[in-house]
Amino acid sequence: MKSYIFLTLLFLLTQLTFGQNIPEILKKYEKGIIVTHSKDTIYAELYNGSKPNRMKYVWNYETSVKTKNKELEIVEFGGYNYINNEWDSNTIFGRPFNKSEFSKWYSCENGILKLGETYSDKNNWTTSDYIYSDTKTGLWYFIGKDSNGQKYIGYKKFVLVGRLRDK
Repeated sequence: MKSYIFLTLLFLLTQLTFGQNIPEILKKYEKGIIVTHSKDTIYAELYNGSKPNRMKYVWNYETSVKTKNKELEIVEFGGYNYINNEWDSNTIFGRPFNKSEFSKWYSCENGILKLGETYSDKNNWTTSDYIYSDTKTGLWYFIGKDSNGQKYIGYKKFVLVGRLRDK
């Protein structure tokens, strides 16, 4: 029970600390995309799959996106990790992901977010060969443009807990 209370307080403190703190480059867009994660606080698990790009531990979660009030075409999405009081852009390819990758991973034809529809990557993950001794904060962001070319953003933070999930 004490560890649950501690983790809850840690999570709330993290949310307050990073509440307005997002990468500067993302601040130039108006919010227009809603992003959710199946879990905002994610515990490590031993990876037991067969994919070669996975390491010993994995933090699994689902990420979903939908447009707030108009159809948008995803033009870029990616992730950041909060390290040493700075946001560090970080993806498996070392660059932001593109519309084609979004279409495939989120089952979204042509990368177009339609009003009233939710698009999900049920297999989102972070991986490492070791468990960090502390928690790590990250975020996923999505940039879409409307039919007039105006860009909108959505993002959602998450916390990776530096311990194995209790069974």
